[in-house]
Amino acid sequence: MKKFFITGINYPLSLYYSYLLPLFRIDKLGGRALEFTKVYGECRGLKCLYKDSTLECYVPSSCSEESLQGLLGIKLKPIIDKLLHKLSLKKRVKVLKEFTLVFSPKDRAYVFTSIYLSRNTDYYANTVKWMKSVIANKCLDTPTRCLGLYKSYQYREYLKAIPALKTIIYKNKSALDEAAELMGIRGFGVKSAMAYLLHAYGMTHYAPIDRHYERILTRIGISGKKPSKSQCIKARLRCVDCLFSQECIYGIASKRLGRFNGVLQSIGYTYSRVHEVVSGRIKPRHFEEEILFGIDIELLVLEAEELFEEIRERLRWSIQL
Repeated sequence: MKKFFITGINYPLSLYYSYLLPLFRIDKLGGRALEFTKVYGECRGLKCLYKDSTLECYVPSSCSEESLQGLLGIKLKPIIDKLLHKLSLKKRVKVLKEFTLVFSPKDRAYVFTSIYLSRNTDYYANTVKWMKSVIANKCLDTPTRCLGLYKSYQYREYLKAIPALKTIIYKNKSALDEAAELMGIRGFGVKSAMAYLLHAYGMTHYAPIDRHYERILTRIGISGKKPSKSQCIKARLRCVDCLFSQECIYGIASKRLGRFNGVLQSIGYTYSRVHEVVSGRIKPRHFEEEILFGIDIELLVLEAEELFEEIRERLRWSIQL
């Protein structure tokens, strides 16, 4: 194993909203230290100790530099830095300047699983639990082995979707064509495909528009119609070529926010969830509390609101961010 140090990235915060979260074991150590161990998938055995804005990682020899850059958020950190600089916020924020996005193409089957199981349920209460069960029982290899483990419709439909999933992701198609084909699976719609492109491939022009992000888009002055699944499949998710993109909220958000679209959605989801914790509307799960331990979540909420306001003002006078 090789040793690797990173400063300036808050890994707990950046992994908090990620669909890769179930692939990690999280252990709370003394003081404010957290240890993250990747127990499944690409770079299995990767172990990182996070304390005081420093990440000390032990990297297995099987983990490529490209995979490591995506999993640790190094690859996409410059986009967040560029956004904060563009809005003159780099020196005014403390929490958000350490935020980044993680992704892993070689874990895309797990990313699909995590997204598919998160439909209409609490991600931290149910999806993470179901996901760990899927992996531990090797459901991707033998779906019949997992029949009856859970009664939820998400879980039952996922087991039926596995054969199609495996057929599609091993075709070596482009990311967009792959995501468009996955939309042929029942229950995997436009929002899911956008989340897949962002979390599996790190394509930040794409972002899932859930209730959290839709509220934020409205707040910054972006609105539009929801596209049908068939429209997105026909365009192969290439918004720039889609005839509906001038009316579609996905097309408009992608055009006006550009490569910051997925960044804003990720910050927006984290903000919305943490805001509910701060306000007492939801009680965080045990491991969720561990991830948030040591993060100034009240300050995070204030910084995110300032970010949204700066973007709103910028978009009042410009078509694109």
